Amino acid sequence: MNDQELVETFTSRRAARLKKSWTTYPARNPVASDLHDCRRYMVLRQVAWEIRPAPDTEGLETIENGNVKERPMIEQLRAEGWEIVQEQAPFEILQPLRPGGERRMIVRGKIDGMIALGKNDLLPFDTKDTSPWTIESIDSAADLDQSIWTRKWKRQGLTYALGMNQPRFAFVLGNRGTRKIILLRLDDHLEEAERILAVCTWTVGMADELARIGATWETADSALTERGVPYHADFAICRGCWLKDRACFPPDPASGIRVAMRPELEPLVTRYLAAKPAASEYEKVKKALKAATEGAPTVVAGNFVIDGEVKTRRMKAQPARPEHVQEHWSFAIRRVGERGPASAEEETP
Repeated sequence: MNDQELVETFTSRRAARLKKSWTTYPARNPVASDLHDCRRYMVLRQVAWEIRPAPDTEGLETIENGNVKERPMIEQLRAEGWEIVQEQAPFEILQPLRPGGERRMIVRGKIDGMIALGKNDLLPFDTKDTSPWTIESIDSAADLDQSIWTRKWKRQGLTYALGMNQPRFAFVLGNRGTRKIILLRLDDHLEEAERILAVCTWTVGMADELARIGATWETADSALTERGVPYHADFAICRGCWLKDRACFPPDPASGIRVAMRPELEPLVTRYLAAKPAASEYEKVKKALKAATEGAPTVVAGNFVIDGEVKTRRMKAQPARPEHVQEHWSFAIRRVGERGPASAEEETP
């Protein structure tokens, strides 16, 4: 086996093992770890679960990395003197879809565990292995609102706290050797938690309605349209959704544009905009952002859209070289759902 064959075999065997590890399962109820911004997603996740494709190799590596690294994070908590109870305990909330109706499961999940802080004082928690940009950008519960992914974490934590009747929920974040604990207080977000529960209840009821009329994953999209359920307000979110063009068919406002979904870049975009007044940090982050996005006309980084293009600049003749045209990569940043840039000006080299 020569060098090229060895590298190709290594890559293909790893991809095959990761793909084999992927399984899909019937989604009968909303899942606490996957409570989305989009109501169509919430319903279609249940109706179309059987056609959910495996993530690409990078996505499968991310899932495996989380599974491998989050367990040692719990063991580290124990080694640091915390008493961990109710590990991987199943969680569910039962309530009627309408007053006086039969109690139904409207959301379910599984918590990583609870930290026993004292008599009758339990702190439910979930571990998250994150990117370096994400862990740097989150210092409090307020920072969980910054992206579509961290908002899912927040919904998960509020759902657990509400369903378990606990005043707090904790996220233990990790990246390499760095650890952070982020506390989410239910009283500070009670109205949001109740809205989440209402959406879960609505989701189960709408899934029942689709089952009643015999809708399948092939017909559910039109059935939801007939019932006035909107598509997500921002098509940039739809582009990265596994349901798009399988069971959900939102109108494309910019058909033909190539888009790269890179939600992990959102904390880097946030840092970039915050660091702009400080020239040295600004230039450092700008170069990292440019290197990460160069060549992609549109990149969705959580709550931000990065639009890029090749531009030309005519350079005047110099003693050492004649007049010539120079190409460079230019990008501008805007928030999802907005037309104007979030940055004050278009960014060029």
